[in-house]
Amino acid sequence: MKRRFAALFAAAALLAGLIGCGTDPNAPRYAFVADSSGVEEGINAAIWGVIEAQAEPNEYNTASFCPEEDTEEALTAVFTEAVKSRARLVLAFGEQMETPVFSAAQEHKKTKFVLVGGEPRQEAGGEVSIGENVLAVDLAYEQEGFAAGYASVKNGFRSLAVMAGEKNERNIRLINGFVQGAAAAASELGLEEGTVFIKAEYTGSDKLSPLRMSEALDFYGEGVESIFTTSGGIGTAVARAAEIEQKTFFTAGENLTEEEPSCLMSFYTQFENAFIPAIELFESKEGLPGGTMLQYGLKEECFAAAVDYSRFSSFTEADYQTLVEKLSNGDYVTDKEAESSGAVVYEELSSGRASSGGASSGVSSFEESSSEESEADNKV
Repeated sequence: MKRRFAALFAAAALLAGLIGCGTDPNAPRYAFVADSSGVEEGINAAIWGVIEAQAEPNEYNTASFCPEEDTEEALTAVFTEAVKSRARLVLAFGEQMETPVFSAAQEHKKTKFVLVGGEPRQEAGGEVSIGENVLAVDLAYEQEGFAAGYASVKNGFRSLAVMAGEKNERNIRLINGFVQGAAAAASELGLEEGTVFIKAEYTGSDKLSPLRMSEALDFYGEGVESIFTTSGGIGTAVARAAEIEQKTFFTAGENLTEEEPSCLMSFYTQFENAFIPAIELFESKEGLPGGTMLQYGLKEECFAAAVDYSRFSSFTEADYQTLVEKLSNGDYVTDKEAESSGAVVYEELSSGRASSGGASSGVSSFEESSSEESEADNKV
């Protein structure tokens, strides 16, 4: 029977003292350390649900721990409480957990740790240091970009653009993947050198903004057939431009396919699924492969695609299934930097370039309707 443990574990600590060095049958096998938002909603709720589901077949106990505030000191203290609960495996998610996981793993060598979406470091921005009792899991964002670029070229598009937000690791990898996917499709189609054109722009923000719509209108006005966006905020702005110009777009970070007729394909991340193979490794005969960084992606269903194939002219569901299979098997190289090669001509534009204003129709009305949404960052 599963049991929920509070962050303040005084009673369990007392019991642990009485038991001594033996294994407490009432201790949680898996402990999840979340941030101060708790485990009742959002991504933390999804992760917590997966952890409980993994524990259920064997009736393992589980525990969740949440600090009152998201300071490094408070998070580190919560990891200490999780270890004191005598949990066999402590799991966490996100970059803000990098230094607390490092500290906890260094201090408690006998406890195993899994960190998804982050890399343990002694200090923020410092060198990555993965202890022998830690498994770090990276997500293969370039696979999302690869699939979008591949489908774009397979569908007959030859003039493409990418609109990303900040120039961070995730967005760089999405763009790298997009360019490589386009190049792979062009090679398979036998396209001549210099026949696929890709322009990429880092806008500096993932927020929903009328400026993003204006920039998308400029791209479409220059002859771009389809745009790939790296966030739902930018995607929503591009959707308005695509509707006006009767063009299409792809997006990563949020499912816009159902609500936006011009969206051909959306990718959204299922972080919670990365915890399933990690827990399975812990329970395997070999045990948790500590001191390593593993990369999960489409094969582990960490990314999902929402696709309406009726909106494509020459890219089918069978094409997509073959693509996923090849990406999962490592048949495609996805970790190269974006560059011109073969049929693909790639150009990175200046960051946050100002719109020429030449295609401003519809921007003013969009400006008013999106004013509230543009106040908040799009959270991916």
